Amino acid sequence: SAKERPTESHEYILMLTKSAHYYWDPEAVREPTTEYKAKFRSSTRYVNQGQAVDNSEHAGDTGEAHVLTGRNLRSVWTFPTQPFRGAHFATFPERIPELCIKAASKEGDYVLDPFMGSGTTLKVANKLGRKGIGYELSEPYCMLALTRLTK
Repeated sequence: SAKERPTESHEYILMLTKSAHYYWDPEAVREPTTEYKAKFRSSTRYVNQGQAVDNSEHAGDTGEAHVLTGRNLRSVWTFPTQPFRGAHFATFPERIPELCIKAASKEGDYVLDPFMGSGTTLKVANKLGRKGIGYELSEPYCMLALTRLTK
């Protein structure tokens, strides 16, 4: 912690792709909300808890209602810590890679974790039906991830 400046309480996540045209599924990572607007072809209807509320005074609404399940994912995420009994000092909650993997890949895709550590990202990728590849320089961490992933 620093005494002469604010303490940084966030980290950046880099999500890389080898293609200029990448996959992104915003529906897979919608955030819950109590009330928001859902846009239709020629009207706006209010949605509360996933139920469309009809404002039928809008003429010309011939399209089917597409009810969103929440708001668009925000750029700052807050998660509680998640315990891990292994000997890795910097494990993070599984929810972090879960959001990234759901949003940026489809089932059967490959997920690369170039700083594998204890294997949290690969564990989540496997749980979500993706294939994982990880790199780690520390042999003890590689063994920790291998043990964790073969359970």
